[in-house]
Amino acid sequence: SAMIACVRAKHAEHTLELLSQMRADKVGLDMALVTSALTACATTRQGWPLAARLLEEARSQGLKLDLFAYNAALSVCSRTEQWEEALKLQADMQANGVEPDRITFAAVVAACGRGGQADLALGALEQMKTKGIEPGGSVWAGLV
Repeated sequence: SAMIACVRAKHAEHTLELLSQMRADKVGLDMALVTSALTACATTRQGWPLAARLLEEARSQGLKLDLFAYNAALSVCSRTEQWEEALKLQADMQANGVEPDRITFAAVVAACGRGGQADLALGALEQMKTKGIEPGGSVWAGLV
């Protein structure tokens, strides 16, 4: 799809313009569109406000976020130092029965680390280990 091509080419503005046009044309959201748009949000400075609106819209349309959508939203949080939002998303994810993976924890650790919340980043690392997920280089990088 055009949106996925824009995401892969790192054209956040074009991706979000396509999403806006789809809304105007009354095209409903689905998980693939939400995840693609969230991925685009991670590449722009205004990423979190855009991602938050998109998440709200998806939920208002009755979409149940999947692991990929949560991880894309968490990536936005990690890149924009939104550690509080990352923790809320992680809690929401678990409350909705979506099991976190290494990518989830890497994003939470990075968001907390970049936000100056070392204790919370270490707490997320411990949660990860408790779930039997071995931290990779990206998780350790989030602590530095």
